[in-house]
Amino acid sequence: MKKSYKILALTLLVFSTSSSVLATDIPTGENTILFEKYNIVGGENSTYITSGFVTPRDNANDVNINYVNHSPNTARVELYKQGLFKDKLVQSFSVNGNDKQYQTYSVKANTAYYIKIIDNVSNIKGELRAIQID
Repeated sequence: MKKSYKILALTLLVFSTSSSVLATDIPTGENTILFEKYNIVGGENSTYITSGFVTPRDNANDVNINYVNHSPNTARVELYKQGLFKDKLVQSFSVNGNDKQYQTYSVKANTAYYIKIIDNVSNIKGELRAIQID
């Protein structure tokens, strides 16, 4: 009987320790970085497309997109929602040459998105960051 209690106590200790470790990995009360790249250069046909990212939480559905344009030309930043058959442009904004700009958009939680940057005159040079705001 004592052996059963020891095994039960040890099992509870292991599960309580592992669940507390997992709980620390969940971001709460902080912004979540969805995409970040500080040295965007070039891009095919003056276009840069990020990898896809998913908005992870239900409690915060605002995404802030910040672009620093190191090119002398105006760049357009576009947020796309990934679709099963076709992607949909959600919103876009322009950033003047050698300037920075950010926009905040309401998006759906647990949905896949990506960002496209377009410079119709020359190669893209800049910094891009997308965060989900709490």
